[in-house]
Amino acid sequence: MGIAMQNVVVAATSFGYGTCWIGAFNEDKVKTLLDIPSDLRVVAVTPIGVPAGPRPLTRGRKDFADTPNVLRLFVGERSGAMPGIEGGEGSFSGLISDRIKVIEANIDDMSPELYGRAMERAFEAGAADVWMTPIYMKKGRPATQLSAAVDPGKVEAVVAALLQETTTFGVRIGEFERRCLPRVKETVETEYGPITVKVGRIGDRVVTTSPEYADCEKAAREHGVAVKEVFAAASTAVRRR
Repeated sequence: MGIAMQNVVVAATSFGYGTCWIGAFNEDKVKTLLDIPSDLRVVAVTPIGVPAGPRPLTRGRKDFADTPNVLRLFVGERSGAMPGIEGGEGSFSGLISDRIKVIEANIDDMSPELYGRAMERAFEAGAADVWMTPIYMKKGRPATQLSAAVDPGKVEAVVAALLQETTTFGVRIGEFERRCLPRVKETVETEYGPITVKVGRIGDRVVTTSPEYADCEKAAREHGVAVKEVFAAASTAVRRR
């Protein structure tokens, strides 16, 4: 990408136009302004136009009689599925493909009592998941990295919640590709009663099950058994269907 953008800038300058390579920009706003499909990435921007001041000097150019002396742009399309996705080698057909934002803050000066409420506020603001990671910062200070996975449309609300509920002065926001199993919630009958289970499938094959903890804990209390036994019974009931 760096070589390609450099060639564009050099070519524009050689024709007497003004330009620059912009690497820091709001991708969502650029897509809206230029009507770029949401599934495409914008990794760099280079505006080209006539300078307000004196135009840069242009160098003489050779005249190639049989060779076009132009800048070419190649637009390609993926001809086959990516490995591991929708028909590729070792494929998992039907995976959900999307993008998600991850918001992070490194905190080394906040009481542990406040983290619970900060996580609650992030969930209330629309975060899909929130987690904490122990880290070490400068001078060997132990700290906590607070992270939240968020749909792009809910970023600002989650950022506001974290800034209000923590001692951080700022957050980092990154974007990641995500592959997910299609999932549904099903209720299965077990020897401990009905249990709701989140089920992930590849085609018709069940590959992941996650019983609802609240249902399992309630059933375990009522029957005097360990929660893990109810978990196992619910997962087995799904796979036997």
